[in-house]
Amino acid sequence: MSESDSSLHPTVTAAFAALCSPDERETVTDLLVEECNAEHLYTINANLIERVQLAVLKISNGEVDKFLATAEMAQVDWRDALVVAGFGEDVNAHLNGCKKFASNMHKLIVK
Repeated sequence: MSESDSSLHPTVTAAFAALCSPDERETVTDLLVEECNAEHLYTINANLIERVQLAVLKISNGEVDKFLATAEMAQVDWRDALVVAGFGEDVNAHLNGCKKFASNMHKLIVK
């Protein structure tokens, strides 16, 4: 994993670990840190950044090309990413959605 992994919330790290193949994890980590950060999202709220990062992961479904397009969407208006991911109505939806999402991905990976 990359050094930038330490700047990601553990929930985000767990989500992409369940979603991405080991050889893509460093790339995804770097992209999350570089593309979904306070500067690009125009906020310093750590909870919001975590929510948006999880939304981008969920929408992209682990596909790097889709991830880049989704990150660009979030940079234009992060609320769009939250709504598309199903995290727009509840500030804790990303936590429940992430657990369910990671669990489903784990089941797919184990099969």
